[in-house]
Amino acid sequence: MKPGILVISHGSREKEWVERVEETVAEARRALSGLQPGGRKTQTTFGRNADAAAKGVCDEGACAGQANDERAADGNAAGERADSGSTAVVRAVDGSATGGSSTDERAVGSRSSVEGATDERAAGAIATGEESAIQGAAGEGTAVEVEGAYLELVEGRLIQDGIDRLEAAGVTHLLAIPLFLSTGSTHVDEIGWALGAYPKPRRETELQRMRVRARLTYGRPLANDPEVADALADLAARASANPADESLLVIGHGSDEPWFCEAWERELRGLADRIAERVGFADAAAATLRPDRVAQQAKRLLNRRPESRIVAVPAFVSGGYFTAKVVPERLAGLGCAYVPGSIIPHPRVTDWIVRQALEWLEQLKRTGDAGMENDGAT
Repeated sequence: MKPGILVISHGSREKEWVERVEETVAEARRALSGLQPGGRKTQTTFGRNADAAAKGVCDEGACAGQANDERAADGNAAGERADSGSTAVVRAVDGSATGGSSTDERAVGSRSSVEGATDERAAGAIATGEESAIQGAAGEGTAVEVEGAYLELVEGRLIQDGIDRLEAAGVTHLLAIPLFLSTGSTHVDEIGWALGAYPKPRRETELQRMRVRARLTYGRPLANDPEVADALADLAARASANPADESLLVIGHGSDEPWFCEAWERELRGLADRIAERVGFADAAAATLRPDRVAQQAKRLLNRRPESRIVAVPAFVSGGYFTAKVVPERLAGLGCAYVPGSIIPHPRVTDWIVRQALEWLEQLKRTGDAGMENDGAT
């Protein structure tokens, strides 16, 4: 038995976008080889180092009228179905949102062998980098292969390419982790179906079934897991002067389709609550771009606490069109402080990947071949 991890992200034509994902996957690979991620310290106010996270705060007045971020617009405006965020300083630009993104609770809930697990041994291994805990989960002498792959736009690194590389390396048991934000992402739904994790997607897809010989387990997206809250709490804290007198607004992509929309809103609300608790904000709310509820939620916060300044945080995986262009536009005229940034390359995302991998490895060790359902498509 040889385990392998496939971390699946959206993909982009922008080189830096892909490099941020590759850095995160490389950190997870090192961690699962028994090393502490990056060999660096991980303690900060919210539990982890934020030195790799985005920097800078953009107040509405300062953002308005600044030049467009050409790389973000170039990389993502041309029809990309991006579920991504920005690590560059965000500028207010003209334009509107395109594309859509969401997920399927089935893909990450009842179909996933890692749903909802909170294995203390795994968490301990992440926090301390203890090689023995990782080896214990994987099995003595067992190497864990880790690959990154993309839904589209990165030639030679697509999902099937990643599966083929892992199987060529001898992988017999495969955990596919969708590096997307929400259970409400349609991309997570279609990827799960294409991998053979369930017989039917919730909506039509242009994807084809993948060739998977290994025993497949489909993981879960970032959602409102504590590592995600830590990463965004570090981001929000940069904009906060006095959180006890401020309100937090977390903004995510969303979906116009009812089931997916409900999942987005539920998880964004949970994420907002966790961030507010960590930083100490007086109030918190969440809003989606699709449907557009940014102004509505900002006004609700102001109605509840008229004296409070609003700190707006984008909940996107990596830098791109939506955080550089769409989010600032939706915030125009609302008087919010906008925090440019994204979830990667924050080291807590590496922790999240490793924790999910270790939970799966622990279950794999307990159950063995006989206990693993072969959902792989051939």
